[in-house]
Amino acid sequence: MAPSITTSQAQAHPSAFSPSVADVERITALADPVVRNLQITQCYHELSLDLAARTGGSANWCTFAVWASKQVGQTIRKEDLERTIEQLWTMSSTMAVVARSPDSIPHQATDTARPTQLPESFRAARRSILATLSLGTSLIDLMDHQVIDLVDHHDRIRAAVRAASSFEHASEACARGNRKVFQEIAREFARFLATFADDTAFDAERIAEFCAALHPGEPPDGQHYLVQAFTSYYRALFEHNPKTREEHVLLGNVAVGLHEQTRLQPEITEALNAPVVDPLALRGRLLEILLPHVRGRDRLRWNLSSRIGLHNPVDVLLSRLVEEARLLGRVAVTEHFMTFGLPGGARLKLGQDLHGDFPPALALLVDGELLALLELVDPTPNSLRGTAVADWSVLSDRMHFIADFFRCFQQRRDLLSSPFSPPQVEVLKEGRRPEGRL
Repeated sequence: MAPSITTSQAQAHPSAFSPSVADVERITALADPVVRNLQITQCYHELSLDLAARTGGSANWCTFAVWASKQVGQTIRKEDLERTIEQLWTMSSTMAVVARSPDSIPHQATDTARPTQLPESFRAARRSILATLSLGTSLIDLMDHQVIDLVDHHDRIRAAVRAASSFEHASEACARGNRKVFQEIAREFARFLATFADDTAFDAERIAEFCAALHPGEPPDGQHYLVQAFTSYYRALFEHNPKTREEHVLLGNVAVGLHEQTRLQPEITEALNAPVVDPLALRGRLLEILLPHVRGRDRLRWNLSSRIGLHNPVDVLLSRLVEEARLLGRVAVTEHFMTFGLPGGARLKLGQDLHGDFPPALALLVDGELLALLELVDPTPNSLRGTAVADWSVLSDRMHFIADFFRCFQQRRDLLSSPFSPPQVEVLKEGRRPEGRL
């Protein structure tokens, strides 16, 4: 059972000091994607504290956005991605074949009655190696003659994969998505908190006036779900029944989440499908490692023969290594998307079902509007079964996980903790990138 958040632990944050619409616009305009992401994360935290202080200390959409933005920041900064692909490559079955079992590498049949006799000089070997391969000489024969030593090249091959990898496309897509959501949604939270800072009772006309500035219709262009969300948050401001208030907050959280995830669909798909490994660059680097003495006209002949389909054992090996590297690059990016960091270093694996219980106030839902919304996104009502996401690019699967995640964690007290240390916040407020783990 998730522990509840107390009002005092929400660290009441007066609206007068909450980020303003102007603050959101200033942060959105920052050119440096790293500093912008860090300030976005901190701004979400401050908005979160303000709203939580007025809704009984519950986690709101901004609370969850803090940790999502912090996680996205790792991809924007490309932190750990290079290490991740190296780790995946080390565990790769293809690399294991190359490094430890060269006899299993595909090769053409050879005439064992006429063992290959390669010249001892590298210059002569360079001239004869293509012809030797074309006659069906196996990689094993070449390794026996010390022309190719795949075992000793293990580290160099891994370094070549790292050098030919770039997470720039995934980083750029994440930065755009981070900015896009913040520019729209954080602005509305800032406007909401400023507009109703002094309200002491529910006023239907005032919330209707606020929502009139939002665009009608469904996302991605319409803001129907934001109208629904802020109306529900407004009710929560003045609700004294704890259970009813919790359901109002949950409705707001899920409605904003559905709007946000619909809007983010292009950026999520782009980031997951972003090319990580440059196949031509990697192929060239691997060829230098495997056949360092094939140069000049012989290299041109090699490339020509590959293009017209005259493959040989080394060409087969190169293709396998390049394809494996491309696959692992996508896995590395996906793993970042499929992991959600929480306070204290805890991490949720999005590919696994959520575990635990709904907090008592949200165990049995009664609000009709909330139930209708959940019916759109949660195919397993009142259960965490099936929340695991196989493909994060599928909107319906994401929303199933997110809706139950919001419901399970809405009363987690640690979610309202600061994403950065006080010295880091001070540096951030000066527009600089703080030192230390972010």
